[in-house]
Amino acid sequence: MSTTHNYFDLIEFIRGVKNLEVSSQMAQSLAFRVDVNVQSAARQLFKIVRAKMHEKQLEKNIDNLADLTAALGEQAFAERCFHEIGSDVTGPVETIRDLMAIRDDVHEMAAELTSYCLDWQGNPRQYEIPDLDERFYEKPKLKVGELEKRRAESSTRRRAEAYGLSAEESERLLAKKMARKENNLREVEDTLTNQAHVVHTIFNVAMSTRIEGFTPADSFYKLDLVQQRQMIEACIKAAERTEDYAERDRSMSESMFDDISITVMRVVRDLNGVLQSPRFSAHAAAQEAIAQNVG
Repeated sequence: MSTTHNYFDLIEFIRGVKNLEVSSQMAQSLAFRVDVNVQSAARQLFKIVRAKMHEKQLEKNIDNLADLTAALGEQAFAERCFHEIGSDVTGPVETIRDLMAIRDDVHEMAAELTSYCLDWQGNPRQYEIPDLDERFYEKPKLKVGELEKRRAESSTRRRAEAYGLSAEESERLLAKKMARKENNLREVEDTLTNQAHVVHTIFNVAMSTRIEGFTPADSFYKLDLVQQRQMIEACIKAAERTEDYAERDRSMSESMFDDISITVMRVVRDLNGVLQSPRFSAHAAAQEAIAQNVG
């Protein structure tokens, strides 16, 4: 496989991974990432539309599909205009349409590869293709990240030392800070849950909105490069998790473990090679330059 090729296809790459334990985990991760990115694009589109229409007016007219369709039609038109002047950034309407064009293939691949693997009783494993409509209404489960936890602990420790606090006072200060972070996350979860109907409606209208001159992506390499990078990175992590699981599996033979370990090493090497290829590295450099200019 040429990792510098402009037509790298992650879907075909996963099908070419010889170890089914590894390939099935990668396929499942890719399928999950597609669904997450569809919902993320729909939420981004909701924010754009909300900025154009007063929030109360949007809530009042959410069932008035004519108004919503008109708003999304304007957004889709704007996205096409940006492309025509040379922008390589895909807007949320096109992102939704692009990802939905490959969604069935990705989930069917995950189901197929998973069925080739056996559970601890020797039965084929099952992968149930999720209903995307239902996923819009799933209550999100947010948690404080490890980096944020470490920083909270570090800042609390510095403050305790600066003010001469006892160990007990320092622990209470940290607990109070973490509780505040958890409460903030619960509020975000409630907000996202309350927006589910609006976001789902916007998704459905975006799928039905007519876009002049737009043809959805029919291959992985035609997706926005940001989307491609996220999915490749997700598959790298999925492969590495497979090796972690294998290391803890006492019933697995040494030969099976060695095969998984070697396969993961090759997968990580090849996919990192793709991300370091001129196509991706040039895009990453351009994105960094834009971020610095904005900053």
